[in-house]
Amino acid sequence: IRPQINKEQPLNKMAVTGARMLCVEEASRYAGGLDDPARLVSSFAGVAANLSSNGISIHGNTPHLLQWRMEDVEIPNPNHFADISILGGGVLSSLSSQVLGNSDFFTGAFPAEYGNAVSGVFDMKLRNGNNRKMENTLQAGILGLDIASEGPLSKKHQASYIFNYRYSTTGLLNRIYPGLDMGGTLDYQDLNFKLNFPTRKAGTFSVWGTSLIDKYEGDFEDNPQEWEHTRDNFKSEAKQYMAAGGVTHRYFFNNDASLKTTIAATYSQLDGGATLFNHSMESTPYMDLDSKYTNLIFTTTFNRKFSNRFTNKTGFTYNAMFYQMKLAIAP
Repeated sequence: IRPQINKEQPLNKMAVTGARMLCVEEASRYAGGLDDPARLVSSFAGVAANLSSNGISIHGNTPHLLQWRMEDVEIPNPNHFADISILGGGVLSSLSSQVLGNSDFFTGAFPAEYGNAVSGVFDMKLRNGNNRKMENTLQAGILGLDIASEGPLSKKHQASYIFNYRYSTTGLLNRIYPGLDMGGTLDYQDLNFKLNFPTRKAGTFSVWGTSLIDKYEGDFEDNPQEWEHTRDNFKSEAKQYMAAGGVTHRYFFNNDASLKTTIAATYSQLDGGATLFNHSMESTPYMDLDSKYTNLIFTTTFNRKFSNRFTNKTGFTYNAMFYQMKLAIAP
């Protein structure tokens, strides 16, 4: 038995036009995709990509106008070294096809539930783990050391888990060979997971999360005689943190209706700095950046199917935002 999947039909039934489903199984075999969903959607009509980053422009809009969502919750930019080379993109996605399920990509005409977006929406889903047997995957390549696992938590209750962890190859090489000249230190790691707990009478509970840690330190030459460019006298470093997670409950009624509720939190932080040196190796602070964003989210939707031609979906989202930003730069 083989399923028939219509990629032209999005998962969200409220989408009338401007939406397309991204099949992760096929995406993992996409040539040059680097296991990156943002690069894979560049093949869609109206989407332009950047060769040096995974920022995408939809119908001429800038990449930062794209909204990233996971499990019906808006999340911060899920890319390594995000918003540094290009706003709205990064070097590589922190999301792995090992844990992603089929997802929707919107290029316009969003349903009413999508707000705070201009150019497009990437609505990603995490799939449930195998609840019958354990499966493990180990990969090693230029992107890093990748470990994934899924399996049952309890065969009696059909509970399952799935997770993926990746550590960068460049970070491993810097730890093994500290004196290796790689043009700077580029270190990143990410973790994605989902726990699924179906019950007989209380519905289905799931706990999910995604996170990343990025560290960058430029290669600084401490001999002024070796400086060749105007920026060689700068010593810079940056650290980025991103995390999003939540608890989702879904309950199915007997009359073709369902209630889905999610409580989630997101966090993003960027610490960066640069120091200027003169030819006497006297240092002067040039830039100091410290920004933190935290969101607490509660969302619930009630979906009722009255007939094959009429379905009603009603809900609301509450978002409490907390932020702190400090930027000091020399004139």
